[in-house]
Amino acid sequence: MSALEETQLRMVIREFARQQDGYDASLYDRWEEWNGEFFGGLLTPPLIQLTDPGQTHCYGCCAPFSGLAGIHSAIKIRPSILEGTPLGLKGGNRNPEGCS
Repeated sequence: MSALEETQLRMVIREFARQQDGYDASLYDRWEEWNGEFFGGLLTPPLIQLTDPGQTHCYGCCAPFSGLAGIHSAIKIRPSILEGTPLGLKGGNRNPEGCS
């Protein structure tokens, strides 16, 4: 698959996610907002997967493979992050001075 075909496939996946209810659409919207703000809209649309990043101590990762044919990288985010339920964040970040 060529780089252009991969980009087109990523855009199809993004548009499909936007038609669904849930976190996927809002994650793509935020990514596009930040791509425009910080990178002038130059970055290729990502593949965002709400899935276990593999390591039990990780909340997310950028993986060099996606598990989908033709797509070479993916942003993986543990679903519990979006639900606010990971045990590591249950009591807050315990550093209120660092949040201001």
